[in-house]
Amino acid sequence: MEACEFGPDHVHLFVSGCRKYSVPYMAQRLKGAPAYVIRHQLWGRVKGKLWGDSFWSDGYFYRSVGSTTAETVRYYVQNSQKKKHWLPPLRPGLRSHKETPAGR
Repeated sequence: MEACEFGPDHVHLFVSGCRKYSVPYMAQRLKGAPAYVIRHQLWGRVKGKLWGDSFWSDGYFYRSVGSTTAETVRYYVQNSQKKKHWLPPLRPGLRSHKETPAGR
């Protein structure tokens, strides 16, 4: 996994070095394994938040990186979510939601 960024209802992943696996196979593994673990270890916390029987939605989107560089894709995944509409506005003096004020 080259890069990963989470939103409230989606995940951006940049995966490389998996040429012998199909995209559907990779999507099944990347969605199935965490769903299994979460259901078995955190069922009490997630059971009321599921919509139907599925943990993840059935869909996924992928794009080949052949027309750009790995560095460009990695930058996009890590930085495209900087203005996250679901987060409250930044407090004065902070440059990102990951920072905490000094002394806290």
